[in-house]
Amino acid sequence: MRPAAVPLLRSSRTMAPPSSRLNMLAKQLSTTAPSQKSTKELLGETQNSAPVLFTENVGLRTFTLNRPKALNALDGEMIDLIKPKLEAWEKSPSTSVIVSAGAGKAYCAGGDVKAIAVKDDPSFGTNYFRNEFELDYQLSTLEKPYVAVIDGFVMGGGAGLSLPAPLRVSTDNTVFAFPETKIGYSPDVGATYYLSRLDGEIGTYLALTSNTVSGADVYHLGLSTHHVSAQLLPSLLSRISDFPGSPSLPALSDALDEFATAPLPRSSSPFAGPVRAALDSAFSRRSVEEIFAALEELAKNESQPEVAKWANETRETLELRSPTSLKVALESVRRGRNMRDVGEALQQEFRFAEGFVRKEATPDFKTGVTALLVERSKGRPAWQPSTVSEVPSSTIRSAFFDGPPKSGPLNLPKDRKPSVPHPATYALPAEAEIEAYVRGNHPASGGSAVTADEVVRFFERRRRGKVGIAEKVREVLERRTEKDEGGYLTWV
Repeated sequence: MRPAAVPLLRSSRTMAPPSSRLNMLAKQLSTTAPSQKSTKELLGETQNSAPVLFTENVGLRTFTLNRPKALNALDGEMIDLIKPKLEAWEKSPSTSVIVSAGAGKAYCAGGDVKAIAVKDDPSFGTNYFRNEFELDYQLSTLEKPYVAVIDGFVMGGGAGLSLPAPLRVSTDNTVFAFPETKIGYSPDVGATYYLSRLDGEIGTYLALTSNTVSGADVYHLGLSTHHVSAQLLPSLLSRISDFPGSPSLPALSDALDEFATAPLPRSSSPFAGPVRAALDSAFSRRSVEEIFAALEELAKNESQPEVAKWANETRETLELRSPTSLKVALESVRRGRNMRDVGEALQQEFRFAEGFVRKEATPDFKTGVTALLVERSKGRPAWQPSTVSEVPSSTIRSAFFDGPPKSGPLNLPKDRKPSVPHPATYALPAEAEIEAYVRGNHPASGGSAVTADEVVRFFERRRRGKVGIAEKVREVLERRTEKDEGGYLTWV
């Protein structure tokens, strides 16, 4: 007999049956006349030396970061160019979709922190971060559909430009990271909000270690919403350009799904299996000191050598990072879980950005940027303080979080709110959503317990047959549930 679950009202939304990608492609070919323009033409990539290229093609509006030799590092001039163009495109009735991209082998490898460290002027640094964060918020509140094509390196400031996009397209070339603890800083540009909403403790892990996520893992983790072959980007951009009228985000998401890579590689370690369980356990701790202790204990796990190896390598990685940065990063991600939207996160991040550039508790920001980006020295920078035990939590709160910024808060329009309620709205289902369905707390749950096959079928219908759903759901269920004799699941 099927066990009972907590009875809840079903969603009034009717689930459309999943369509095959072949049918979608056939429909596309029969109803549209694809543009023959190349990727470079669609993105405006020419010999133009302007740091940002703006193109308009039918209803498609594209801004392309164009500093390929600097991996499209985002400087103040670029920010000043993008802001007014976005405002103009928003007001124009002929704008259907806004796309961001990068020239060369990077989307955007970060903000221009090197210029801030070299200038060593607190006013210059705080003004840069103010302008950058206000642009990030502007992107998150665009009323026109926004698509980020993140082909190549996406780091720090690049994440700030792309994660606000409801639709984010990765490729096998994508390398994603928040590398700030390497340079004596802390993940910003909305990371406080975005990372705290990734599955389990993956966000905490990425914030503290500065480790990279590559290729299909970017999609599996929800950092992108679609994953395609880079060779298909010209066709994908043509499809967006040729979209009739003013497309809705669901319609655009379905169109992008037509180009999805299938089958996808499985999630790699440490994002699945026993190592993932160890990651969640270690990085759920309340303090950086407790995380170190948990990793040290896991490194002794002789019964699971892959877990022990990961734990030892991760502990060694954290020992290279700025101790102050580790504590700021952990505090900010923990606070981010209770924030209503990315605007709150940006305000918090501006407060600690000011603390770093003003050297209120440590010179680590200048030390780290100088060592890694200016001198390109090897080894651990001369962090001050040098160890985690020398960084009191009271100092972290007073120097980086308490009170308003000395230069005043960010100017974020109160009448504009983020365009989607959650960054995973069009991505693979989040682990929390899968948990809710198994527990019977999901708005579309029924009154009975469910089997693994039923959970997979539900999410395939809800996400309209999106590539990778079955693999994602089954990995989560294998790791987080137990089956009774009838095959019905209990979340553990």
